Amino acid sequence: MSENAPIIKKRIGFLAATALGLSAFAITCVVSCTVVVVYVMHVCSDKTDGLFCLAERTVRALPDWQKSLPPALGDMLKDVRRPDYAGQLQVTTRVAAAETPGDAMRIAIEVENRGPSMVTLLSLRVTVVDGQGRVLYESNEWAASPFAADRQWRGPLMPGAHRRFNAGCGHWQTGVSVEGLKAEVEITDIRLWNESEAVASVEEPAA
Repeated sequence: MSENAPIIKKRIGFLAATALGLSAFAITCVVSCTVVVVYVMHVCSDKTDGLFCLAERTVRALPDWQKSLPPALGDMLKDVRRPDYAGQLQVTTRVAAAETPGDAMRIAIEVENRGPSMVTLLSLRVTVVDGQGRVLYESNEWAASPFAADRQWRGPLMPGAHRRFNAGCGHWQTGVSVEGLKAEVEITDIRLWNESEAVASVEEPAA
């Protein structure tokens, strides 16, 4: 005569149930992410050739697109990078004290175009250092831009022009003495109006 062993049912505790749920959620996320990555890689591999063809067609269409622009906008694109023109530019800067107590000090910048070309873009990196050479402030300023507008869009710099402006330092070092501080400037980019290309584009319809 055999006796049946009693069946004992154990309830899963809260911590165990939570661990099982988190494990299942993590496995589901891993599987889902794997499927998404594989699908994206498959789509990208199919579309790579199409993207390259689109980029090639866009580059080839740029000259026609520039010709279709109004003259005022098309001339802005007729410039060329000329770092060698830096010798024709006289750039000076200084730290100016606040006019009234409590106001922020200013960084005054002066740019003079001594060359024969029009500067369509002039980028400057302005820094302020103390007597020990530590940089206290730095910013990027646009001394010239393709067109004139508000804020830093100061417009092209004509030959022989002398431009003065203040760097946008905000409320930096309010109420601090300017003694021992020195402002330094570095020319980071220069673009000149390409007059030969502009003249060629004007004479082309007549030819």
